[in-house]
Amino acid sequence: MKSVSLTSFPAYLVLHMQRYVMEQGVLKKLDVSVAVPKILDISGMRSKGRQPGEELYSDTHVTDEYLPDGKGRYQLLGFVSHVGSSMDTGHYIAYVRKLDRWVLFDDNIVGAVHRPPKDMGYLYFFERLDD
Repeated sequence: MKSVSLTSFPAYLVLHMQRYVMEQGVLKKLDVSVAVPKILDISGMRSKGRQPGEELYSDTHVTDEYLPDGKGRYQLLGFVSHVGSSMDTGHYIAYVRKLDRWVLFDDNIVGAVHRPPKDMGYLYFFERLDD
């Protein structure tokens, strides 16, 4: 079984959702809702150090003193969603939280949005909370 743990929690976190699957040699878009919490808590993913049988991900040895760190709590800053039926058609739209309001960026259209479709994101951008 694979698992991921983090030595430190970065100031910003980017999560990529798998929105396409290969079926019979063709990429198919997955229109599946993903529940995105207002606050993402990944504090349980902190590494407890190298465990027996684990392999290092990288051959670089960076000590903890050089890594940014904080609590593992994040707030959603923005996300990108894809509008279209496949990878070959459609386009990407960005939503950004600014001053506790959501703003839509769709080519040359920019405007406030009251309920952005957070459940249909492709890329999510989070900022660490240091409270």
